[in-house]
Amino acid sequence: MRFFMLFTWLAVFLAQPAAAQVSPKLQLLEQRLAAMASENPGEYGIAAMDLSTGKSISFNGSQPFPMASTMKVAVAAAYLAEVDAGRRSLHDTVGGATAGRLMDAMITRSDNRATDS
Repeated sequence: MRFFMLFTWLAVFLAQPAAAQVSPKLQLLEQRLAAMASENPGEYGIAAMDLSTGKSISFNGSQPFPMASTMKVAVAAAYLAEVDAGRRSLHDTVGGATAGRLMDAMITRSDNRATDS
């Protein structure tokens, strides 16, 4: 619940008008992320970007972390961009299954074999 509230606050923040420099709101967000990460056990790497200005903040932003299944979203986005451009279809057969079926397995069941196809 705490993370849901944080991401809701983040979405509201990013919808605000842009400032010319890193705004105090963005700095406050960075401080809140750092405090939240230090209050909870584990290692965190968190980043946020104001899409209207390109300004970004991070907590442990320069520390490498394993991507694990988070990269599946990027794989799906890249394939869907090809679908939108008309170069691919969700009905294309890849490794004996349709791309749509593989993408569904990859995202909803975190199927690594579907991602590798």
